[in-house]
Amino acid sequence: MNAQSCAALATGPRRDAARPARVRTALLLLCTTLACGGEAPAPPAAPMPSAAEPPDAGPPATPEETGRRLYARLECAGCHESAAVPGLIVTPLQDLDARYDEERLTAFLAAPPSPMPVFELSRDERRGLAAYLLSRFREP
Repeated sequence: MNAQSCAALATGPRRDAARPARVRTALLLLCTTLACGGEAPAPPAAPMPSAAEPPDAGPPATPEETGRRLYARLECAGCHESAAVPGLIVTPLQDLDARYDEERLTAFLAAPPSPMPVFELSRDERRGLAAYLLSRFREP
């Protein structure tokens, strides 16, 4: 199986809609790693769908609440808290406040390195996500 057939398997039109984005990304990385002899090419940094609130969600009370909702809806825990997909490398977020302040983390979320997907978030959404992450993943 070559890299192109792996990509078709992971992101083919019949399967694409039924799989969450993080699962499609993990399958693509895993499959291309196997097809390329253990060296995974960097996946394209295609923007993910907008994370706009559904109309019935109600307004968040704080930036941290906005961030908490985004963290859940974008399924961030799948890559940052557990190995839900075999072969997926988990990137833990502990001690974020030792490495970032809110401005730097907000900027990082605008253009994260691969394999982290690029989500189409407004500056306020990125700032809320940064506030939530910094409050949740603090140094002990």
